[in-house]
Amino acid sequence: MARCLRRAPLVDDFAPTPANAAAGFAWRTGVRSAFPLANHAHMMARAARESATRRATRVTARRGNGRTRYAAATQTAAREAFVTRENHGAGVNKLLGVFVYVAAVACVACGNTSTVDEPTRVLGVSQRSPSVWLFAVDDVADEAGNEMRERVWAGLARRVFSGSCGAPLDPAEYYATDRRAVVMSPSGLGLLGPDSNPKLAVTTPHDTPEVQAAWLDAVHRVVDAGVVAPATSPYAFLSRLSDTVSLLVGARSPTTDSEQRVLESLTGTRELVVVSAAAREDESTEAPESLAIQIADSAGSFSSNTHEVLVFPSSDGQPCYRAKATTDRYSRWLAASSAAFLQLPDLWRPGDDCSFVGVDATCSRACLEQSPRFLPSGGADCHIYVASAPNEGCPESRGLMPSNATVPDVDGPVCEIRQLEGAALESCRHDLQCAACEPGYCFTEVPEVASDCETLGKVAAPRFVNGSANVPSRKVYIYCKE
Repeated sequence: MARCLRRAPLVDDFAPTPANAAAGFAWRTGVRSAFPLANHAHMMARAARESATRRATRVTARRGNGRTRYAAATQTAAREAFVTRENHGAGVNKLLGVFVYVAAVACVACGNTSTVDEPTRVLGVSQRSPSVWLFAVDDVADEAGNEMRERVWAGLARRVFSGSCGAPLDPAEYYATDRRAVVMSPSGLGLLGPDSNPKLAVTTPHDTPEVQAAWLDAVHRVVDAGVVAPATSPYAFLSRLSDTVSLLVGARSPTTDSEQRVLESLTGTRELVVVSAAAREDESTEAPESLAIQIADSAGSFSSNTHEVLVFPSSDGQPCYRAKATTDRYSRWLAASSAAFLQLPDLWRPGDDCSFVGVDATCSRACLEQSPRFLPSGGADCHIYVASAPNEGCPESRGLMPSNATVPDVDGPVCEIRQLEGAALESCRHDLQCAACEPGYCFTEVPEVASDCETLGKVAAPRFVNGSANVPSRKVYIYCKE
């Protein structure tokens, strides 16, 4: 991986550097007898230095080590000096002086600040921003409602413990989480949030399936406690869902003290995730189109909005996975709502044996197309960078080190993720539980983690353990020599 060059220091600072020594040589050999030309050569040398810097940064790690970069910079400087001679008729000594001057400036350009080439891979990490999860789940105590709720919880639990790809989660590759649940009653009993039940919020630097399951169980209990007997009043599912989303994103103001407290308990959240499941036809008095959720209206203070679960009743008599039509009101609402906010709904009727929470069995762990160059220690010849979190720096406790590298697409400070060594490296490479691991990364051989990529003839992306990839940007930039 090419880690140089940077902008060289100006030689007229007269610091005791090789560049300044070369400048003195240039002055003695060719400038004393022709001061005007010396001054011009000095300016041309500066321009050559900048050109050499730009060209030498293109020399990648695949073309060799630091000597390659040294040669590239020196050769470029020589060409620039040749142009200077041709254009200005300088003598041999003057040419030699300018050549040495420029070459020295270019070759000391590897310094404190690195400019890296395009990364081998930019990898998204499974990190979510502080989020609000809105649960709008059928709350009527009849056969359809009871079955609907159990299937929703079973599907969410399955996803918690298997991940989105149907494979066990890596117990050592964890991330911080901040999830807060709001439970909406479709029957009109109002909203419940972390202000009234602290268990509806979970904030931890170490998110695990067990932590997620405990939070989901708390939500489950709140929903079950709000189940009501079939009522004679209209089942205004869409009206209440639209009204609640409008409140959460700031499209309308709270109208009660209870709503105000709910909003206050959600301060700092940046993502809205909706779980909505209706077992019966909507009976709102408004036209479905007037209740549609548009992405512009649902943005508000949130940076993203997603429907994690969306279930409506089937209307064509077909079982789930084959049903293609829901009721007229839900169909019209879907057609009018923003496609960017909604996924295609699961269609269901009581008795259908299906899961509402999909698990993608075809996806696999992120892979690298080419294997990095491995070292005798078992480590890899790689450097991996992340954007530094605001006001946090690069905490060593998370396996981060300050770096002066300049990474494309990253504005601001950069941290390098520590590559594990010794016993921690061996544990990361061979132990699923990573018992001896420290914060950092490795290229693992654990079958549960690496086998998907090996099957494809590729190398599994680095394994980031003990929170080392727990970064707000959700991206890591991988640079490896092959």
